[in-house]
Amino acid sequence: MPMLLDSIRARGVIQTLYADLDLTNFPIAVPEILPLFTQIGLTDSDLRPKPALGVWDGLFARTLG
Repeated sequence: MPMLLDSIRARGVIQTLYADLDLTNFPIAVPEILPLFTQIGLTDSDLRPKPALGVWDGLFARTLG
């Protein structure tokens, strides 16, 4: 991903979910499509780091320029 970001001179990156969603505690009826997005976080639903968190941290540590 860093090469892609550099090639387009990205000024920022947004990660929409920090933690995976735990649908067992979801307060409302779960939309049909929501389960497709439950495991795209940087941590699991108990906030244990996933491998992607290390990549994210590496990108975050880079110097912008």
